[in-house]
Amino acid sequence: RANKRIAPSLLRYTLRARDFNFPPLGFFCDYICTPFLQRVISIELQDDAENSSGSSSTESFAKSKIFPWLNPYIATIKKRLRNVDGSLGKGTENEVASPSIPEHTSRVQAHNDALNKYLRPALLPTETFSDIKRWRTNTRFVAWVRREILLAKYKYRIRAAIQGIPELQPTRLETNLPSRRSIIRAFNMSSWERNHHGFSFETERISYLCEELGGAVGELEDGTVIGELSQDDACTRSIALEDVIELAGGIISCRQSFNLYCEELGVYDFWTEEYVTALATYLLDRADKFKAGETIILELGAGNGLLSRSLRKCLQKVARKKSTEKALASSVRRGHSVHKKKHIQKLLHSEIPQVIATDDGSWGIKPKSDVENLNVQDSLSKYVKNGAQTIVLAAWMPKGVDWTAEMRAAGVDEYILIGESDNGSCGHNWLTWGNKDFCAPNNDADMVTLPYVDENFSRTDLTSIAKLQLSRYDSVHSRSSNTVSFRKVVE
Repeated sequence: RANKRIAPSLLRYTLRARDFNFPPLGFFCDYICTPFLQRVISIELQDDAENSSGSSSTESFAKSKIFPWLNPYIATIKKRLRNVDGSLGKGTENEVASPSIPEHTSRVQAHNDALNKYLRPALLPTETFSDIKRWRTNTRFVAWVRREILLAKYKYRIRAAIQGIPELQPTRLETNLPSRRSIIRAFNMSSWERNHHGFSFETERISYLCEELGGAVGELEDGTVIGELSQDDACTRSIALEDVIELAGGIISCRQSFNLYCEELGVYDFWTEEYVTALATYLLDRADKFKAGETIILELGAGNGLLSRSLRKCLQKVARKKSTEKALASSVRRGHSVHKKKHIQKLLHSEIPQVIATDDGSWGIKPKSDVENLNVQDSLSKYVKNGAQTIVLAAWMPKGVDWTAEMRAAGVDEYILIGESDNGSCGHNWLTWGNKDFCAPNNDADMVTLPYVDENFSRTDLTSIAKLQLSRYDSVHSRSSNTVSFRKVVE
């Protein structure tokens, strides 16, 4: 096919066009030519890998949401496999069963061969470090190459995981929370790091490569960690394509099938039944202890709203269990069970806090539940009320941005931050977390009061809840996400 010959060559020349200091040409190449060629090459990579391995597209239907270019095949396969009553026939799972280990290895090797065939000549025409410097600042392009490599390594494992545990199908995740245990089993994560560090260890491989190649770890203007070699003419022939992308700032070495699955779904924390139930139990206890009025749980930057929707369900479940236990205890003390059902309903109505999700829509995330279109300031102005206890949730606050000062100023009673903490990619490391390594350079870190302490808030790491989290940045070496409470000190 012509695409297999023309597209890689065009990509090579498009990348080299960045050498010309002519902004209109650079814009045309980066935002029009390169994305188009990426799409064409992605299709050819998929086609070449499938044909080389002798595999059939029949296996792919379980991944329609994650690998959208396979959708035309999926509809045909589903139709053929369905019985008259509309259910998938017996033997379907066997027909689309996950490949054996030798077959899986051959497919991965076929995809890797296709990557080297189409991409390496375009990325490294002279096989020197200067080639990498030419395109590494095009972060969208680096992200695309990185994704193609990860797909080559793990897409078959993801298909197998979803076929083995139907609850992990993207459409089901929108209505039901999977169990943490099933995810760990499906993606073979039992040997992963169990201790939470609050941030991920992602630079070991790039540090090793720089040490071996006589270079040093550096950063681009946007903070992307890259490898800098001492000489631009350093030969790259002995460096694997995966390590080439690692040197360009595309983290691959710490990523496995679960990480890619989260990336394809667009999630940072993977909400599980155990985690959301534990968080709901904590929030319900906080509501029970507040006797002066109602409790409002306000999620800021709620995105698709799935956390708030899941919390509402779990709060109902946990509250019903607690109310039943209270009613039974009361009945035992009184020696009868008259009006027990009515008593349970009364307790349920009085105990369950209201959960509100808001988001300003700036990230373009499509809501899958009730999400009110409000920014942080307007949300706080509308829902922080006198006489009510307000607990704010913020999951994966944008990097370098701090919402907590506005929360404290608005008069919230508590805010809970979910995501990387202290030295990660959530919030501002000083203003949000009080990491003294990031305080103002003119200040003596030992003499500075932490921002939240200065406003009479105390920090509590909710360790028992955090240990149930699963993050897209978790790995064998670290578990990055955390759940931290900041509560107003009552004097």
